[in-house]
Amino acid sequence: MKPFISGLIVVVCLAIGTTATAKDFCINVPDLQITYVGKGFRIPGKGRCKGFDGMVVSVYHLRLAGGMACTASDRTHVTFNLSLISAEPTYLSTTASAVDLALPSLTGTTFGPGGPSPEGYAAIGGNCPNTVPVP
Repeated sequence: MKPFISGLIVVVCLAIGTTATAKDFCINVPDLQITYVGKGFRIPGKGRCKGFDGMVVSVYHLRLAGGMACTASDRTHVTFNLSLISAEPTYLSTTASAVDLALPSLTGTTFGPGGPSPEGYAAIGGNCPNTVPVP
């Protein structure tokens, strides 16, 4: 009976730990008034890539976002390459966006979806304050 109880405790602890750490990751772009939201996303380890699934929320439109995020082997930055698709039937569009954030500060630059800008826009990443609901 003791091994069963020990095993049950381990399973419960793992389940609680998984639930507690599954947060949304946000990248705010103040100049464009948009926030990229990666549902349950965590920055990948050095030299690794991970899928990014979520949305871009703005005062204008909601877009679905999907793509990859890769952390440099020297862990100096993480780069997101995303495809954005409008989620509103009255505004159909697709576009691409790239975000590069320095590590560990999680500050950097985004290129798109706000139009062509060779210098990009300031971006700030981090865990979302709360789980962001899908509208």
